[in-house]
Amino acid sequence: MIKDLRGDYARAVDLYERAQAVYERILGAPGTINIGMEQDLAITQANAGIASWKRGDLAPAVKSLARAHEVHERSLWMLFPRLTEVQQQLALQGFTHDTDALISFHQRSAPGDHRAARLALTTILQRKGRGLEALTEATAGLHRRIAQGDHAPRTPYETEEDHVLRDRLRAVHGRLAELFHQRQEGTDAKQLREEIAGLEREEQNLKTEMGGRLLQEEQWDVNAQLQRMIKEGASRERIRTAVREMTLHRGALPQVLDQVQGAIPDGMVLVEMALYRPFNPKAEREGARWGGERYIAYILHPRGVPASVDLGEAAVIDRAIVELRRALSDPSNTSVTQIARGLDERLMRPIRPFLGSTPIVLIAPEGMLNLVPFGALVDETKQYLVERFLFTYLTTGRDLLGFNASSPAVGRPVIIADPDFGTVGNGPTSARFALPSLVFDRLPGTAAEAQAIQAVLPNAELLTGKEASESALKQLMRPRILHLATHGFFLRDADLRGSGQQRIDSSAGWNPLLRSGLVFAGVNQGQDGRDDGVLTALEATGLDLSGTGLVVLSACETGLGDTKNGEGVYGLRRALAMAGAESQLVSLWNVDDAATKELMVDYYQRLLSGTGRSEALRQTQRQMLTKDNRKHPFYWASFILSGRWTRLEATE
Repeated sequence: MIKDLRGDYARAVDLYERAQAVYERILGAPGTINIGMEQDLAITQANAGIASWKRGDLAPAVKSLARAHEVHERSLWMLFPRLTEVQQQLALQGFTHDTDALISFHQRSAPGDHRAARLALTTILQRKGRGLEALTEATAGLHRRIAQGDHAPRTPYETEEDHVLRDRLRAVHGRLAELFHQRQEGTDAKQLREEIAGLEREEQNLKTEMGGRLLQEEQWDVNAQLQRMIKEGASRERIRTAVREMTLHRGALPQVLDQVQGAIPDGMVLVEMALYRPFNPKAEREGARWGGERYIAYILHPRGVPASVDLGEAAVIDRAIVELRRALSDPSNTSVTQIARGLDERLMRPIRPFLGSTPIVLIAPEGMLNLVPFGALVDETKQYLVERFLFTYLTTGRDLLGFNASSPAVGRPVIIADPDFGTVGNGPTSARFALPSLVFDRLPGTAAEAQAIQAVLPNAELLTGKEASESALKQLMRPRILHLATHGFFLRDADLRGSGQQRIDSSAGWNPLLRSGLVFAGVNQGQDGRDDGVLTALEATGLDLSGTGLVVLSACETGLGDTKNGEGVYGLRRALAMAGAESQLVSLWNVDDAATKELMVDYYQRLLSGTGRSEALRQTQRQMLTKDNRKHPFYWASFILSGRWTRLEATE
């Protein structure tokens, strides 16, 4: 980077622009593809933008920053499907400062500039949930090819290799889960590390192969469409335009903001939240250039320019979230409304003026905000927000672009409830769960819940007792609805440190999806083979839920997990989305059995009457609010709906 020529920003900009012209002339030559040079061009453009920013020339600054961002995106999307999950995460981390700088430019230097606002929001929309989307698409492609394998192949890439690939990945995930959760007394630490490292390498290789096969399939589609256009006599210009549109991922297109805005239904509003570190381009020292993390929200209606609100320091808000969650999980806490009012003052009161009269909010949280039941916040009139607004959770507003792409479900609804966890024995296979305190008691209340739901869904298959097993779940294929009523778990750092077991680097070095999951029949007995009664979130990614309209996790803390900036919650929510589920009903704290049964039966009755998936939950929660013994949000606010909110088709 040119050191701004001792403050001569005009001269610096001129030199940067000359360098840009050289790069563009070389890259513009026919047949030239040089990703490294494209990145050099992007850096030069970004430096020109920062120099203009320092100078106070906002119009050329936003122009150069936008050009740099587009080049970065083009290169990133060319490489991304070919990268392993770890490489994807590293690649995205490399762009964190870029994202922070573009948000800072809008917020700190050009708050009234609609071009700067569009650039900042476009960047957020393109980069949030990027890894989840890539893995979900690769998994969906694998399931699609397997499902089509019994019919005439649509592409040359639908072979028996897909079955082998799926089975190998499931086996790797199962072994990783077994190693993470088993008791490890007497285990050779070095040997264990080597086995884990080998399994992780194999997992990454398999995922890379999945991504490559998806690219091959997409390329086959592109070639087939181009052949049709050539036969139809399409012009060269039309073909060139088609190639660009077909080979660029929807999220890479510069107009992704317009696409997302066009996908927002009338009467709804998108609230896209993000974490960022403020960037000061004039700071002399590198350490002084970046401030502490802050939350920001961009508000986007179906029409008009986006609005934004800086919500404040992330550390302060995160502490308030922890306090609220503690109060919500205790039905005897009498200060819950006061605490909920305080968090609302920080999060939603600044946003409400930009919502207008819109009552339906599509909210895409970030970080710890993923663990907030927004309907349980209390406004200045002392009303719970569930009484005024309907919230649906998304990973990112870009989710809206994929809601019409899922495969149809083929199976009838399935209810798995009241597993027979078995008794803890004294043999070598007993209770192999890593935490000895985790012995699971049977849940007789879930049997009554399942029977009541089956009365609403008479065509549903019901599995209870010993039939409510991990293997039974893994064998399901695309049920229309999947209802799971069992124990859930999420292992925090303190759980792992205090387990008394020999751990490898405590919580570090393990896939975070291993720390949450569900338990099924036989878990207390540590059964032999693949069915040990523990389904981790990592293993759940291998389920075939393509086209499954709704997964209900009627268990404790099923919405929890590690929160990763830009990627949402690493837990069952992420896993089920990767498996193909359109929407999920998950819980944020330990739930009450009787209240949950009431909520679930009422919810399904409303679904069957044609009410949308989110609206049915809201109506159920508001109904519970009218009952004296259910007013505390502990009873009604734990469950949130993530994903598609519309009415559920073909439930029988």
